[in-house]
Amino acid sequence: MTPAFSYPEPQPEWPSWYSEYRYGAFYLFPPPDVMHRVNALRSHYDPPSAAICDAHVSLTVPSGPLDVATRRTSPSLRRSP
Repeated sequence: MTPAFSYPEPQPEWPSWYSEYRYGAFYLFPPPDVMHRVNALRSHYDPPSAAICDAHVSLTVPSGPLDVATRRTSPSLRRSP
């Protein structure tokens, strides 16, 4: 069975955090009034992160892709504790 899509292999020039997102990510941003308050806290307590992106929740596949064709998890995900 041919996969519906492929994922990039990590590259040597990628920052370490790129690999965590290579299978994709889903971002949830709060409503503007909440985002404004949370951004103020992030600016105070975590300026480097606040400078990169507004307040959000990100969801990623932590260990590997799901096998969409067979609805089973990949071997790397099954090995996860």
